[in-house]
Amino acid sequence: MALPLAAMAMRLPVPLLVVSGFTAGAGLAVSMTSWASVVQARIPADRTSRTTSYSTLGQLIPAPWGMCWSGRSSPCSGSERPLPPGLL
Repeated sequence: MALPLAAMAMRLPVPLLVVSGFTAGAGLAVSMTSWASVVQARIPADRTSRTTSYSTLGQLIPAPWGMCWSGRSSPCSGSERPLPPGLL
């Protein structure tokens, strides 16, 4: 999902932002489908629930921390003004 963020950072026109978002979404769909297939094929049935819960937890925990610290670290990166949700 870094592609749309990079496109916004480069201030590309809206049509290119749409294309970058579509490309990132398609890549994410393929990645998630592959991951689900591998988990079902390789993890024993009695451990699938715990494995997927730890996997989901590992994917979700970094997002709020990244949002929190991006606002606080924006002056270090040269940003003029962070978005309001990043200031929390």
